[in-house]
Amino acid sequence: VVVNVLMQVAKTWYVEYTLLQKVRVRGGDKGDTTKPLFSYVQAQACRPAYAGDTGDYMELSITLGFISMFSVVFPFLAFLAFVSNMLEMRILAFRMCRVLQRPLPRGQEGIGAWLSVMRFLTYLSAITAVGLCIFELRPLKDWPMQKKL
Repeated sequence: VVVNVLMQVAKTWYVEYTLLQKVRVRGGDKGDTTKPLFSYVQAQACRPAYAGDTGDYMELSITLGFISMFSVVFPFLAFLAFVSNMLEMRILAFRMCRVLQRPLPRGQEGIGAWLSVMRFLTYLSAITAVGLCIFELRPLKDWPMQKKL
């Protein structure tokens, strides 16, 4: 997750930097800071398009799966994921407001098919957490297999 956040920051910086360089090459930057280089609509047209929320939901689903499945073994993982998600939320908000084009508004109820994915992950994580407790954590790890089953 941290690598993904850093990649998003780098991509955001690169897009802003290349846009500013294009303006300077065209001669739009005359040193006058009182007048904006582009109108709001022109600036939106120059920005890359919003790719959709599929990647965002995929990343949140993977994070949910890792936290719910393996926080039994490493409880500090939940805190790390919380801090990482808060940082990523601010970076994504910055990208949506300052870097990407405004997405086309579309109505939808709920999160669609992602609800069934997240429901499956929670059921799987319950099984995984119990399995990790029984087979890998002490004192149950030292018990014989017949007693565990």
